[in-house]
Amino acid sequence: MSKRMLIVLGSVTPPGRMHRTVNEAAQRATDAGLATVEVLDLAGGRTGFVGAPPVDGDETAGVIDRLRGADAVLFASPVYRGSFTGVMKNLLDVVPVGALEGKPAGIMAMGNTRDHAGIGASLGGGARSLPCDSWRAHPVTGAGALA
Repeated sequence: MSKRMLIVLGSVTPPGRMHRTVNEAAQRATDAGLATVEVLDLAGGRTGFVGAPPVDGDETAGVIDRLRGADAVLFASPVYRGSFTGVMKNLLDVVPVGALEGKPAGIMAMGNTRDHAGIGASLGGGARSLPCDSWRAHPVTGAGALA
């Protein structure tokens, strides 16, 4: 397996459905021989803000290096107020364009009800401003989404 995939998990709440879904997706991709998968949990690190002085223990440079080193990226986030989480938005604000340029990328958005199912198109449209090679959005609703 030579391809490396990075799943960026934008949930900062205690582990629940989104964490389980991301871990299941990572395991399935690994088992199928699609890629070596690494999960970057944004709840466990500290990234700075655009234009602000670095925070103590700032891990922004390391996160950017991990994005650069990946062959493909999956951004996974619960849906809050019709969008992805603030921690995910902050990460996308600080990542330089070149870190994602030309990479295939996807979005996994998880809502609590089927009412959130349309979020994939919304998030995918906003993400197209990033220079990734291709985008796919996949909304996930309900606890048995991967069953």
